[in-house]
Amino acid sequence: MENFTFKGISSTTMGVVMSDEWIATKATRRYETTEIDGMDGAIITPKGYSLVEKNVECTLLNRKRLNDVIAWLDGSGVLELGGRYRNAQIYGEINYANLGANRNTFTIPFILEPFWYRDEGYMLYATSQEDGVCVNEGNVESKPIVKIVGTGVSTISINGLVFSVSLGDSVNDIVIDAKKKTEDKPKNITIGFDYPTLMPGENDIKVLRGDANVYIKRKDRWIG
Repeated sequence: MENFTFKGISSTTMGVVMSDEWIATKATRRYETTEIDGMDGAIITPKGYSLVEKNVECTLLNRKRLNDVIAWLDGSGVLELGGRYRNAQIYGEINYANLGANRNTFTIPFILEPFWYRDEGYMLYATSQEDGVCVNEGNVESKPIVKIVGTGVSTISINGLVFSVSLGDSVNDIVIDAKKKTEDKPKNITIGFDYPTLMPGENDIKVLRGDANVYIKRKDRWIG
């Protein structure tokens, strides 16, 4: 039996255990097909991944906590399991069937985002004096959060993607969220439509010009 955390509350605290082992489920990848007269088959264009709908069988060990559990397992939050996390929602019906004198069995109808992440803080990967390597330990490309700290104009390369930042006394850092394709100080960065991506395995991180340090978090991502 496995334990999990939802909305920052542990299933152990609530007296809930998963009845079966968690089974990995790869999200469906959306695609478009284009058929052309005179051509066999079709052209397939991959799109993004869909949400995962997953039913998880659980047991409540103490029926006195039933009202608390009903309130807890509702709405949106972060699901943590096995040292990783992903966003999750619970909006469907849940029936709490009696099991013996003091227990209940029920099924959680999770709606999950496609990817797992690992919770970790910023780590330094490159400086003006030394290039670095960032390892994505997941099984799919990740879209990290990147923090640049420095002064003046600097040119940064992350896995071959080159962009520039302009930092000074009043603004000495900038944060880039590659997943959301946003930055907290857009006037201080020159970047195109592409944002940093880390492929599974090693990724080169470099300060090509200027005085800057490159910090990265949310570097690992898994599908399944």
